[in-house]
Amino acid sequence: MKISRKLTYSLVATGLCAGLLAASPAQALTYRVTEADRDSSVANYSGGHAFWLPDNGSHTNIPNGNSSNFVFKNDSGRLNVSDDMTSARLTGTLQSVGKASSMWDVDIMFILGMDSATYSNDHIDPNGNTHDGKVKRELKSSQYVDNGGTIDPETWRYFYMDESNATLTGSAGSGYEGTTLDLYQRPNGRDYGKYVFQMGEGANGKNLNLGLSGWLGYTTAQTGEQDSQRSYSRTSRYSRWGSRSNYSNYCRNGHGYEGVGDINIDLEPIPEPISAGLTMMGLGALTVVTRRRRK
Repeated sequence: MKISRKLTYSLVATGLCAGLLAASPAQALTYRVTEADRDSSVANYSGGHAFWLPDNGSHTNIPNGNSSNFVFKNDSGRLNVSDDMTSARLTGTLQSVGKASSMWDVDIMFILGMDSATYSNDHIDPNGNTHDGKVKRELKSSQYVDNGGTIDPETWRYFYMDESNATLTGSAGSGYEGTTLDLYQRPNGRDYGKYVFQMGEGANGKNLNLGLSGWLGYTTAQTGEQDSQRSYSRTSRYSRWGSRSNYSNYCRNGHGYEGVGDINIDLEPIPEPISAGLTMMGLGALTVVTRRRRK
């Protein structure tokens, strides 16, 4: 069967356009995750980490617990976002910047994804309580649109951590093997707190890239102890034990341990596999046309 030149060019255009559209960041729902490096011209605080876990070093009962800055090992970090942008899952293996044997396997679910209009007004959090969302602005104020900059938090997406599906598990063969940290969202000034996890350009708080950031806490306390530790003002979070030192002693006596941390990551869209196939189809057809024209 002979294919007309017009039909062939049509196939070329269709394949190339479909491939490019599928590869568009707006269409990508899988993201490569890396640490957010600080751009000092736009950001106020230090970067260079994917997870910052400063309390790791203070717990004598976490094996090799002396590392704070973690990045994703061997390009393992991925964020998979649902088609409707209401949920996401962060996975990969974290490795300490300062100690290669310190590694955590990440598995965190995010839920109730909202646009800015929904988040900024009173909405219902995962516990059924009314929540008035606040934006965490960590860049220099000059970078935001209301001060003449380019970063617009109204374009961001906002997520809650699903605290029943959020863990750091010590990687097999690492110094943390056998340890699991249960994660929760902080600060908890009002149940789920005034901040949630934010995703968008400049949302990582370290640079102007597409990214995600948020604050977390962790514990391995026995059943029921984690819930009692969700009041996160410095003066009240250890109220049940009277002080941080009392709680630390409680933890060291075999009941677990607690800590806080940050997530600050860059996101790079990964095109769906179909995009490569469609693009190659278009390029293949273009090659056929080129060869025929040379004959």
